[in-house]
Amino acid sequence: MVFDTSKALVITGVDNSYSAEGVKCALSEYYTEETEGLLYAGGKARRVRLYDLDRNIELGTGGIFILPAVSLYEKERYGLYDLVRIMKVLRGENGCPWDREQTHESLRQYILEEAYEVVDAIDAEDVCALYDELGDVFLQVVFHAEIARQCGEFDVDDVATAVCKKMIYRHPHIFGEGKADTANEVVTNWEAIKRKEKNNENFVDVLRDVPRSMGAMMRAYKLQKKAAAIGFDWNDAGEALPKVEEELAEWKAELRAGTTDAMEGEAGDLLFAIVNVLRLMKTNPELCLNKTCEKFISRLAYMEKHAEKELAEMTLAELDELWERAKREKAD
Repeated sequence: MVFDTSKALVITGVDNSYSAEGVKCALSEYYTEETEGLLYAGGKARRVRLYDLDRNIELGTGGIFILPAVSLYEKERYGLYDLVRIMKVLRGENGCPWDREQTHESLRQYILEEAYEVVDAIDAEDVCALYDELGDVFLQVVFHAEIARQCGEFDVDDVATAVCKKMIYRHPHIFGEGKADTANEVVTNWEAIKRKEKNNENFVDVLRDVPRSMGAMMRAYKLQKKAAAIGFDWNDAGEALPKVEEELAEWKAELRAGTTDAMEGEAGDLLFAIVNVLRLMKTNPELCLNKTCEKFISRLAYMEKHAEKELAEMTLAELDELWERAKREKAD
């Protein structure tokens, strides 16, 4: 149940202690216990705290409870349109100078940063951090929608309409006559519907639809999954592994005698082949590399803690010795 507490709220049917208790419980997430409302019951009107609504109060058929509008700055709980209102204030004539200066382009980096912070919260299994970081992503959506509204492009309702229509259209097995009994069937149908939506006339259009702005490793992973959907794939990771060895040998050859362009090309082929093996092993390459990044940080932390002088003052041999100690001590 969702309430817009910015407006006065009128609740009918508060006829007995049972219904009063239900109303009180539903409203307690949005109003403080001390919030006073006007109760019309038994032909009388009186002021009643929300806390007391189901406590020793004479009720009767036709009971009505009215709560006043709550100031935007005094709410106990907020909803989507509260965030929209706040953003309108910040972008308004007397709003925040920084917020008013922002554009779609200037905010581009933040939506990526906030998405990564959501992932960090998920990986840490920190639910409190997760809802906080999701709020930051939510803010970016509303921010872009408000900029667009002011420019006459679209508004937050257009955003919601687009995604709702998309969800209904892409779930014909739920909202229509389609059929999908397994998750794999859902994914297959989803991809077919997306292709139709985007007017992708051939498979190359599908591949080109994977964003270039996506990190290269994730882009490779996505491209390979789409190729696998049409059967262009190895049967398993064991079959794909020799390709890694082949690409490694070619990269080594270019390192010794090739040009920079050729070396970079072979390095890309090697990374692409490694991503392929990991994908076939049902492992996300981003997660693998992030684990190694964390391991690297942990080992450097061990080295810094146990070094007898600043790391920058040590020789490479001394650093290597500390690194091996960190590995033996399982500093990661």
